[in-house]
Amino acid sequence: MKILFICTGNTCRIPMAEGLCNKILKDKNIKNVEVKSAGISTLPNMPPSKNAVLTLQKYGIDISTHRTIELCNKLLKEADQIFVMTSGHYNQLINQYPEFAHKISMLSENDISDPYGLSLAEYERCAGEIEQSLLKIIQALNYES
Repeated sequence: MKILFICTGNTCRIPMAEGLCNKILKDKNIKNVEVKSAGISTLPNMPPSKNAVLTLQKYGIDISTHRTIELCNKLLKEADQIFVMTSGHYNQLINQYPEFAHKISMLSENDISDPYGLSLAEYERCAGEIEQSLLKIIQALNYES
């Protein structure tokens, strides 16, 4: 199973989602899932935001080596499940890549707001929201080791 997380810049929410998802999968001893991320509008090879790194350190997760990847057809094609952060991302991808619509879902029932440029507390709130959404998704998809 290959999961792809997509947001705008691939420096805040998505590196946190990728790191948290990998930790949850590891904690649940689920080994057959590969997690990747990409940005709809990003420059390649950018590091994660400082507050994203600091937030995930509190979870025991190091995302400091994460580098941005620009979304491309190959990533969409390879993914089994694609999760986006907002309804705006969802609508953009459905319109731009209708052939992959069956794989695309929102990570949460509601938009996960972008903490970019905001306080560490906002990043922590965002990470908590992402974590809760991931726990629901992993349970709903009934991944097995």
